[in-house]
Amino acid sequence: MHVIESFRNQLRQEYKTGEGIEPVLFAQFHPLEEALALMGVAVWPMIELEADDALASAAKLAALKREVEKVCIWSPDKDLAQCVREDLVVQIDSRAKAIRDEDAIIKKFGVTPILIPDYLALVGDSADGYPGISGIGKTGAARLLNQYGPIESFPPEVLRHQREQALQQPLIRLLFLMLMKATI
Repeated sequence: MHVIESFRNQLRQEYKTGEGIEPVLFAQFHPLEEALALMGVAVWPMIELEADDALASAAKLAALKREVEKVCIWSPDKDLAQCVREDLVVQIDSRAKAIRDEDAIIKKFGVTPILIPDYLALVGDSADGYPGISGIGKTGAARLLNQYGPIESFPPEVLRHQREQALQQPLIRLLFLMLMKATI
């Protein structure tokens, strides 16, 4: 039986869980996976990781292949914006009817894709249960990240007593980042 938690739940108690998933929807997971596998579709059941981790891994692996011209990630999830690379790996947000390459990610968030985990740690991400850092909004987060780089590079006085909280939030995305930065 699949759980809807990952290693991130052990790192942060407030991290999202599978609580509240409709039982009717949850009951469809296994039959759908079995049907897809029988049709020859690659199925990666997420046990200790999340679908985002699988999408990031697949995007990274595909982007490394010379014969691949474009990788499209069909998800509006802000976390996945960090996967975007120039116009090779793009994010498709069907809700917003947008295709986002690296320039579009910068326009939307004010930072390059590689800084998205730090951006979300600062501004918060309600989908993942991150409160963000009080007093820092989208504009301030983008300004700080563009000035100093990742949160680890911030001078200690910038976040003062909130520095540890800010540093813990990207740790939860650590595996995700490692998958994107890894050279395979």
